[in-house]
Amino acid sequence: LAAAAMAIANLHVPDRSLGSGLPSWFWAQNCSSALIYVVPGWYLAKKRPDVAFGWLAIAAGLAHGLAAAGFEYTVSSVVAGHHLPAPWLGVWFSLWGPTVELPVLAVIYALFPDAKRPRGALGALAVLAGVVVTCGVVAGWFDPVLIVDPKSAALGALHNPFAIHSKLVHELDGAATFAPGMIAATAVPVIRWWRAREETRRVLSWLAAVAVLAFVVAAPSASFAGPIGILAAQAVSLVE
Repeated sequence: LAAAAMAIANLHVPDRSLGSGLPSWFWAQNCSSALIYVVPGWYLAKKRPDVAFGWLAIAAGLAHGLAAAGFEYTVSSVVAGHHLPAPWLGVWFSLWGPTVELPVLAVIYALFPDAKRPRGALGALAVLAGVVVTCGVVAGWFDPVLIVDPKSAALGALHNPFAIHSKLVHELDGAATFAPGMIAATAVPVIRWWRAREETRRVLSWLAAVAVLAFVVAAPSASFAGPIGILAAQAVSLVE
C-alpha cells in the first residue's frame, strides 16, 4: 500500500529509474511478488504455525514489499525533490529485498514436505545451497555500490552507511552467489524425487518439476539487466 501510494504520487516524475536500469514499474513487480508470497504464506502460517514454510514465504513477501516501497521512497526524495530523510534507505531496500526469496526457495526445496533435512551428501548440498544464496543476500546489505552509473549528483551522493568497501563484497552481491546457489538448490528436489518411492515420490513430483521449470525460465534471462531480468524474476515467482 505504501509503495502504491508513493508510486501514484510520483507519476509526474519523468525519469523514475534512479539511473540503475530499473524500470518505472519496479514497484508494481515487487508488490505483485509480495502478494504471491504473503497470501499463501499467511494461509500456511495460520494452518500450520509450527512449520516454517509459511513464515518463510511471509518473510520473502515482506522483503519484496520493502523493495517496492523503498524504490518509490528514494524516487520521491531525490528525483521528485521532496528531500525526505535517509533517501539511501529506500534504494538499499530495493537492492537486496527481491533476493530474499532465493534462500527461502532453497530451504523449501530442501525441507518440503516433512520439514526434515535430507541425510548424507544431499543434506550437505542443501545446506551449501542455502548458505551460498544467503551470502548473496547479506552481501547486498554491505554492498558499497547502491546505484550503478547514477544520472545525477544527488543520486551519486547516496551511500550505503553499512558498506564494506571491498570488491569481493560487491561481486558476491549477484550472479557469483545466486547462480551456483540456485543450481545446487534446484538439484536437491530433483535428486530427492529420483530417490523417493511411491507416495513420497508423488508428493515431490510437482516440486521437482516446478523447480526445474523455474530455473529454465530464469537461467536464460539471468545475464540481462533491466526489464528483461526483472520480468524473468517475476516469472519465477509466478511459477513457484
